[in-house]
Amino acid sequence: MRRTLRHFHGLEVRVTRVSVDEVRAEAMETARLLAEEAAARDE
Repeated sequence: MRRTLRHFHGLEVRVTRVSVDEVRAEAMETARLLAEEAAARDE
């Protein structure tokens, strides 16, 4: 039982880390798209 919990916790930590990377990537992508829209509006 304890081993299962530890294993699950390890997976949870890994999923959280991936989610943080995905959120950061999405934020950078959103910022890039907004910058492109602003540049297109200025032209």
